[in-house]
Amino acid sequence: MGSAMLQEGAGWAVNEELLSIDAPHFNAGVVIRNGIVVRSAPIIRRMVGWHKARVLSYCQRMGWRVEAAE
Repeated sequence: MGSAMLQEGAGWAVNEELLSIDAPHFNAGVVIRNGIVVRSAPIIRRMVGWHKARVLSYCQRMGWRVEAAE
């Protein structure tokens, strides 16, 4: 999945990704920064604070498709 390295402050690098989640009844996105969800669409706001692995596991159990958004 795609990710971007952003420079933040003096010497701090931030790894940020946008994941697109496609479910039968909605499409939504989450922003993952350094492995943790920091923003999400309102329908999946419970995922804020989750680790990326938990998001991927949950989506797989639910039968939802997840892919990196550009």
